[in-house]
Amino acid sequence: MGLIPIILMEEIIMELQKLLQALKDQMITEGQQRIRDFKIDLPAAEMSELLLVVAEKLVRRTYHPFYKTDKYLAAVEAVAKWMVDETEKPGLLLMGYYGNGKSTIAKSIKDAVYGLAMAKLSTEQPSKWEMHTAKSIAQMVSMSDTYSCLRTYSAGLAKVQRLIIDDVGYEPAELKIYGNILTPIEDILARRYDSNKITIVTTNLMWKDIRKKYGDRLYDRLKDYFTEVVFEGESFRKR
Repeated sequence: MGLIPIILMEEIIMELQKLLQALKDQMITEGQQRIRDFKIDLPAAEMSELLLVVAEKLVRRTYHPFYKTDKYLAAVEAVAKWMVDETEKPGLLLMGYYGNGKSTIAKSIKDAVYGLAMAKLSTEQPSKWEMHTAKSIAQMVSMSDTYSCLRTYSAGLAKVQRLIIDDVGYEPAELKIYGNILTPIEDILARRYDSNKITIVTTNLMWKDIRKKYGDRLYDRLKDYFTEVVFEGESFRKR
């Protein structure tokens, strides 16, 4: 007789565990559907060509030549696939050596979205997009007048619908403000991971460097959250 309550309790616990897992799966599915409304309705090849056109214009404005190496074209094609494929992860991580086009392509994504919207070829709203360098985010946090203002700024970036963070890794990983140790980039990325928001990051760091700078917890989250595109080759500025 005394075993019956124990057996029943075990069955109840198992059912609760199944229910909790089902709820988690439902939340993940709903989150992916909500986030991937970002999808651009263009073939990947056309999206790739558009990114290259925009990128070339950005580079020409700086009076530098625009190089289309095989490795660069392959990276741009991978970025275009991420933009048009709604099954891709909500994050895009552009990695590689400095000066080989990562930041330019990140800016090109934002400008391409604007151009498509102006031509009424996409319902994606350019106003949803913001782009900041990791260093400027750290500087804004360090200049906050009060701790409350500081938290409001970080929370605001965590809630932006589409966020591009350029040059992650150049900023100090930790800031000491008002007696508190703060990790703004880590906190923003962790919050965006939790809410499945579209996030694009450029960095010269590779995965082992990210793990060393930001720790195992964020490393694991970023691995799960981002589609990785590696820009191979040396700096175009050296040519």
